[in-house]
Amino acid sequence: MNNYEERKQRRIDRLNERAEKKKQDSINSWDRAHDLASVIPFGQPIHIGHHSEKRDRAHRKRIEQASRKGYELSKEADELQRRADAAKGNHAISSQDPEAVQKLRQKLAKCESDQETWKLWNRLYRKHKGDLAKLEAELTAEEFDQIVKRVAFRKHHWPGVEVKKPVESYELSNNNAEIKRLKERIAKLEKRAERTARPPRFIGDIEILDNLEYHKVEVHFAGKPREEIRSFLKSRGFRWTPSAEAWTRTIDSRTEWAIEGLRELVGKNISD
Repeated sequence: MNNYEERKQRRIDRLNERAEKKKQDSINSWDRAHDLASVIPFGQPIHIGHHSEKRDRAHRKRIEQASRKGYELSKEADELQRRADAAKGNHAISSQDPEAVQKLRQKLAKCESDQETWKLWNRLYRKHKGDLAKLEAELTAEEFDQIVKRVAFRKHHWPGVEVKKPVESYELSNNNAEIKRLKERIAKLEKRAERTARPPRFIGDIEILDNLEYHKVEVHFAGKPREEIRSFLKSRGFRWTPSAEAWTRTIDSRTEWAIEGLRELVGKNISD
């Protein structure tokens, strides 16, 4: 597990821990509401005008507040759990992963292999005019099984329609587009890897650093920036990153535009 994968797992763990805590807090609130309600005899109304009216109303309000809090905490727990599950189930290859190029190359190799295999299946299917018995002799057991399932699926959903090929044209087209996308992304990441970090830059006492490990630009302030600057940073794609103790943004074609805007807002020139 590399550093990126460790950070991802830590994030999942934190979300799970927060979800569990919210869930327990929700249970505690529901229990409190139940305990408060248990002292009121079933069906007993508020005695209007009685000396206990004010105290009774306040007590029932506490029951309502505890119940509402339990409900809200339960919703928050569900949302945190959803985020944790989504993060765990997200197998997309992040550009921040140091092994991204290697993983993309593996995915590319799989797509290219599938493309050639699928085209071969279609050629053989046409050659034998859909005769599965003849087709079986030229394929592995696993490949033949996949073709049989594909043909059976089409015959089941479109009865009476002749199956001309096991792999449809749109599947080949989509896979080919994925191959092109992967090649372009690999080239982009390889070009990015050739970059070198620039020396620290300054806008007054604001320090700007390139963090190529995470492909981020970091903006370090001496203290907490004023609200106007924080709002500007957010509008330009910066986010506060506690681990870096800086405002960070992904390095892209608009990064310098964002830095220039900050310089203009602060009203000072960048100096090395």
